[in-house]
Amino acid sequence: MKINLLLAGTLALVLVAGFAPYLVTDAFALNLAWSGSGSSGADPLGHNWLIVDLENWGIPGTGLGTVPFLGNDWVTDFHFTVNDIPQGCEITFNDTEFRNEDGVGWPVTIMDNTIWFVAADPVADRLDPGDKFFVNIRFTCVITSIDFDAQWSMGSPIGGEILPINTTALLLAGAQTFSWMIPVVLSVLGIGLFVVSRKSENS
Repeated sequence: MKINLLLAGTLALVLVAGFAPYLVTDAFALNLAWSGSGSSGADPLGHNWLIVDLENWGIPGTGLGTVPFLGNDWVTDFHFTVNDIPQGCEITFNDTEFRNEDGVGWPVTIMDNTIWFVAADPVADRLDPGDKFFVNIRFTCVITSIDFDAQWSMGSPIGGEILPINTTALLLAGAQTFSWMIPVVLSVLGIGLFVVSRKSENS
C-alpha cells in the first residue's frame, strides 16, 4: 500500500510540474479605472475621446475610424458611467457599439447611466495590445460636455470575473508536456515495479 501511494504521489507531482506553466497562460489582464470631463480628452493609455454630432461620445470619435489599443495587457471589458446627464436623456442602443478592426463587436448591456461592453469570447474576442478598435456611445439628447467614469478591465456585466485560459494552447502544451513526460513516467513505474518485485521475493 505504501509503495502504491508513493507511486501515485510521484506521478501526480510529475503531472503538476508539467502543466503548471500552462495553467496560467493568458491569466493576466489590464484593470484601469479613469475619469473624464468636457467635450474631448484622452484616457491614461493615450486613447483620444471626443463628442461628435452633439449626441455621440466615442474613441476616437464617431466616423473617425479605429485606433490601436495602447495597453500593455489585454482586456475583455469596457464600461462607462455618465455622472451628470440631462433629465430625460438616456444612453441608447442605436449606434452604441464596441468593435475591433475585424468587425467583431462586444455585446452591450445598459443599466441606467452605465454601459458595459464585454467580449462574448474572453479569449478569441479580447482586445490585445495593438489591436485596432473603436467605441461609440450614443445619447437620446444633445450633449456638448460630459462628466464620466470609465474602466478597462477583465470582467463581466454582472460583476463577476472571467479567467480565460487559451484552450488550444493548453492542449498543445499538454501534448508537448506528455512527450517528454512519458520517459519519466515509465522510469517511475519501472522503479516501482522493481521495488515491489524485490519485496515479493524477500517475503
